[in-house]
Amino acid sequence: MNLSASDLAKPRHRDQWLHHPVVGDPSWDAFEREAGNPIYAGKPPYLWPVNGFLFRDPPSGRWYAYISLYPRGYWPPGGTLCLRERAGGTWEEVGIVLQGDAHSFDGDGRRPGGTVDVSLVYEAGRYHMLTAKRD
Repeated sequence: MNLSASDLAKPRHRDQWLHHPVVGDPSWDAFEREAGNPIYAGKPPYLWPVNGFLFRDPPSGRWYAYISLYPRGYWPPGGTLCLRERAGGTWEEVGIVLQGDAHSFDGDGRRPGGTVDVSLVYEAGRYHMLTAKRD
């Protein structure tokens, strides 16, 4: 089997990716949920939960999902929702763990800024969270 021919991550397969037409970076906003297994469905006004980050907590061994809450049109974002896996493969809402206000995360003094699209790592007994700004 020729693995290089099937490796769609290689740049030569770029035209097979969903990607930005000018910049060329891959788009992760187009996906299909596995039938019968959405771990979270959006709720008004944030009907578009995307860019989730799945994290296995090293001390506890539990799975967590950090989900970016967006309305249609992307703005204003609703923060980052945390879900925790329960026994039996179900999920429970922990709640919003990161949300902007008018003076933080690109807030303009009148409306909250965005705090979505997080990544998390555990190193040397400490948790580190990184957020990505959406314009």
